[in-house]
Amino acid sequence: MKRCTLDTNIITAFLKKELKVVKRVSDYLEFFDRLSINVISYYEILRGLKDLGDEEKLRGFEGFIQENELVSIFKPPISNYERERRKTWN
Repeated sequence: MKRCTLDTNIITAFLKKELKVVKRVSDYLEFFDRLSINVISYYEILRGLKDLGDEEKLRGFEGFIQENELVSIFKPPISNYERERRKTWN
């Protein structure tokens, strides 16, 4: 199994305890110690929970994030990318 970052729909389904998704996540966690969530999904879910005004779900989600890995999206500057690319091709 490969390491992956979960998208918003999968995280939402997992938090809603949809059985099929919970099973797949459980299988994944047999190989990896935590889930990876990107910052875009984090803010999408956070925004939705704030719109609902449900403080208990909001606290639960923050706890879920603390137990897992929040992955930032970083694109290196072109100069670094080109340098690494040249190393690979040479």
